[in-house]
Amino acid sequence: KPRKKLALVYNGIETYKLDLMDREEARNKLGVAGDNYVIGTIANLYPAKGIGYFIMTAYHFRDRNDIMFLVIGDGRERPELEALIKDLGLERKVFLAGQLPDAFRYLSAFDIFVLPSLKEGFPFAILEAMAAKLPIVATRVGAVPDIIEDGKNGLIVEPGDPEALTDKIKKIMDSSHLQKELGIQAHQTVLFKFPLEKMIEETIKLF
Repeated sequence: KPRKKLALVYNGIETYKLDLMDREEARNKLGVAGDNYVIGTIANLYPAKGIGYFIMTAYHFRDRNDIMFLVIGDGRERPELEALIKDLGLERKVFLAGQLPDAFRYLSAFDIFVLPSLKEGFPFAILEAMAAKLPIVATRVGAVPDIIEDGKNGLIVEPGDPEALTDKIKKIMDSSHLQKELGIQAHQTVLFKFPLEKMIEETIKLF
């Protein structure tokens, strides 16, 4: 038995200090044309992040010219992902925006945030997306189930399943009420469960 008990302290975020860009500015800087519906993610381009499955999900929307998939981030897997985009004929559907400073500021350009990871710890990007009031579709990995309550403040799917990602994305797109409600509940979750002040207080108690 350890001499001291273990304590779980969740990461926190300063929700009201999240300096998001104006939606129009963010979309212009990302090259989003017109009123396109943006399904996006922020991730390093490494295998564990599951971006290949994100791209395969985009294939199911290949006939929808008003929907685009956007990835902010860079990494060693970029050449393979670019090849996959080309092989699937999605050059006009999926866009790799590269590494951008303060990437979270561009969340206002998104309509849905997707976390397609195969492996995670505690994904801070989800907290940022929730703070931005975005509906979220995430995989059941790492601490995601501690953050997302499926059907209440986001939707959860099993990892490595582009068909399941597609179904959940369509579910959100087909209901403006669901899209709004998930965003509101996500925002409330970070306000009350994951504030920075709570993280600091609980960390200080350990000393």
